[in-house]
Amino acid sequence: MEEHEPLHIEASEKEVWDLVLRQFDIPEARRDISKEVNVKWLVANVRVRNSDNPNIDLLVAALKNQLKTV
Repeated sequence: MEEHEPLHIEASEKEVWDLVLRQFDIPEARRDISKEVNVKWLVANVRVRNSDNPNIDLLVAALKNQLKTV
């Protein structure tokens, strides 16, 4: 059996956030989380149209953590 090297994927933090945010119903204008105003808006409003998403609590926790860095 042939041995394969582990798959190594590099992604920027922005690319990871873009991938995560695509799973939620979020206005395009609010997707730039490098802006504090957008992160605050998302923390306050993201549940309105995404309450049925099973990952909503994880997203809100990650957004609150993001607030500490913007």
